[in-house]
Amino acid sequence: EGGKVEVVPFPSEPKIVEVLPGGGNQVSPDGSTLLFVAYREGTDLLEIGIWTISLQGGKPREVTLEFVDKSRYREIRHACWFSNGETIGFLETEERSPGNWVHNICVVSADGGEVRQLTDAEDRVAYEAFAPSPDGEWVAYVSTEKDLRLFPLRGGEGRVVTRVESTHFHRELSWSPDATEIAYTERGRIMIAPVNGGEPREVQTGVLDGKAKNFHLDWSPDGKRLAFSAQLGGEPEFWFIEDFLP
Repeated sequence: EGGKVEVVPFPSEPKIVEVLPGGGNQVSPDGSTLLFVAYREGTDLLEIGIWTISLQGGKPREVTLEFVDKSRYREIRHACWFSNGETIGFLETEERSPGNWVHNICVVSADGGEVRQLTDAEDRVAYEAFAPSPDGEWVAYVSTEKDLRLFPLRGGEGRVVTRVESTHFHRELSWSPDATEIAYTERGRIMIAPVNGGEPREVQTGVLDGKAKNFHLDWSPDGKRLAFSAQLGGEPEFWFIEDFLP
C-alpha cells in the first residue's frame, strides 16, 4: 500500500557488509527472518558467509557452513529459503582452474551444519539466482547454455523449460504459488513460462519497454500480483502489477 520505509535495527559492531551481486535479501516463509549474504568489514572480502536477522532487528547470526572439502576456496552468493523454512539454498562458486569457474547449488539446514551439494559440473549452473519450487519438488535455474531448467529434488530426471536470451547475474526467478509457472526477468521485460510445456509469454506491464533496468521479481502468495523493481532513467522504484493472468 506504500508508506513509510521501516529500517531493521542493526548493531554497528561488527559491521556486516552485504555483497553485490547476489546478496539475497529474502524473508523467511513465516515472515520473521531476513536472509542475506555478507562479510564482516575489516576482514578478507573473500570471507563471505550467510547471515540471518530478525525483521524486528537485533544481532545478526551467521549460519555455520560445514563443507566436506575444507581445502577449497569458494565464493557464496544468492542465498534463499526453501518453502519448508528449514532449509537454505545458496550458489557455490569455485575456480577449478585459471578462468574456469564452476557454479553449483548447495543446501544447508537453517540452523547451520553440513553442506550438501545438489548439482554438479554437468548441470552447467549459471552465475545467477535460482528458485526452489513451493511444492518442494524442483529447483529452477538457468544454465550456461541459456536454458531455464528444473532440477529434481526427490530424484529422477531434470528437464528444460524454455530458452532464455542470455545469462545475467542480476536475473531473478519466481514460481507461481501452484508451481505451474515460472516468472523471470529478461532484458527489460518480465516473462512467464509454463513448466509443463508451452511458449513463454511477456507480462505487459505498461512500464517496462525492453530497455529499462529491471532486476528484482516476486510472485505474491495469492498468485494475483507480481512485485518488481525497475529503473526508468531515475532512481530505482518498486512496482506491483495485477490482472496479468490470461
